[in-house]
Amino acid sequence: MNKGILLHAILCLLLFSFLVQAEVPEKFGYITVTGMNITLKEGFAELHLDYEIDDGMRILALLFGNADLKTKIIDMLGFYDAEIESVDLDSADIVISDLEVIYGEGLYWFPPHQFQVTVPELTIITPQDRITYSRVTGIPDGICYYRETVINGTPVHDT
Repeated sequence: MNKGILLHAILCLLLFSFLVQAEVPEKFGYITVTGMNITLKEGFAELHLDYEIDDGMRILALLFGNADLKTKIIDMLGFYDAEIESVDLDSADIVISDLEVIYGEGLYWFPPHQFQVTVPELTIITPQDRITYSRVTGIPDGICYYRETVINGTPVHDT
């Protein structure tokens, strides 16, 4: 009888945790995204992701390393060919390579992309502009941008 009550309580807690997770679009498993910056460079992009992880997983990551966290971040973002430069318990830095050169030298294309999570605040920085979006699940139209202009060793920004 006591085992039945305990099993029922565990099942209710699991169901409740899935319902809570479904109501938090910024959450992907044990990771809750708080913000993202994508800086578009000459032929590649630098992505900085800020997040929080659940306390239980934080302890496991401290004890056993962050291999699962790295895998979860790549799955969540969907950049499977990206290279994780660094990852810790509240942020990650990722390099996305091989952005396309279009219409000659100096013009680049960051293609449309979907994330597996809602990003509360996404800032995209190009050499020409800085755009911030709220509550997005991706970059639907892609971004065309020029490389940074440098005159006498000084970057020139069109703003």
